[in-house]
Amino acid sequence: MKSGTCPKCKSEEVYCDDGAKHWRPQIVVGVATSLQTHLYICRTCGYCEWYAVTGHDLSRVKEKYRKVKTASDS
Repeated sequence: MKSGTCPKCKSEEVYCDDGAKHWRPQIVVGVATSLQTHLYICRTCGYCEWYAVTGHDLSRVKEKYRKVKTASDS
């Protein structure tokens, strides 16, 4: 999505709420500490993805959340 192409339908009609003044979820990583997010939306199929804003300390995510297992983790 961040590349401007929808991974579901391959459309290039992808938009981002970058800088929009509305409610958006935050990822809580500690007491009074959270990561801001951006929403990417495909105008063609409606698929959406949320991303943590780059530049934040993503290392704290590992402390708060569990890693999703992949086939190579077996």
